[in-house]
Amino acid sequence: MGEPPKTPKEQRVAALNLKSAEKWKTWIEGRIRDDVLRLHVQRVVWDGMQQVIHENPHLPRFSVLWEYLFDTYTAAQAAAVRRLAETEGQVVSLGQLLRQISAGNQGAVTREWWMSGWPTRWNRQAEGNQIFDGLAGASAAAFPKETALRDLDRLNASAAKVKLWVDRHVAHIDKRGLEQAPSVRELHDAIDLIRSLYVHYSLLLTCTPDARAELAMDLSNWRDPLKRPWIT
Repeated sequence: MGEPPKTPKEQRVAALNLKSAEKWKTWIEGRIRDDVLRLHVQRVVWDGMQQVIHENPHLPRFSVLWEYLFDTYTAAQAAAVRRLAETEGQVVSLGQLLRQISAGNQGAVTREWWMSGWPTRWNRQAEGNQIFDGLAGASAAAFPKETALRDLDRLNASAAKVKLWVDRHVAHIDKRGLEQAPSVRELHDAIDLIRSLYVHYSLLLTCTPDARAELAMDLSNWRDPLKRPWIT
């Protein structure tokens, strides 16, 4: 037997859920993706430069160039973390995405909607259901908003010190000051969490593992300019 027809109220809720899910999909495929990939690429180059410096003992340990790279890298990355974690106003951000998923009606991202975007040819129906089980819980009808709320709390906690530093020292000089700026380790912890959340919610909203593949791409060509004696 098929499922009973939806009541008018159920139809309205389903339509609102569909609209929300499609909106969030465009967000994570657009601005959020661009911001996260830029954050990721800059982190890869920074880590690579640190390795180059560490493995070349003849390079000077102190240089205005190193200070310049540190200042520009940390300011740019902190601002990106601040932007991605924002939840206020009409912003399009990872934080806003999590806030809306956690604040909406239970189950805006339904299994039915997710499976409609999963490639079901070649008998992949069972695989798709298994992936959604991993995202939402075994046999869950929809992605639980409580999970998004926990993830938002994690993001807020990880980015809090970075956001405060950007607000008080990067955007402008705040007379209240700041007792202690975030360390590079704290900045990188926030970046790592953002990358992990992006992969998870990209799979949830796009039904593809493209985000994980993009973050795993070989970016070693950033080293190519350093292989030529272009500094005289």
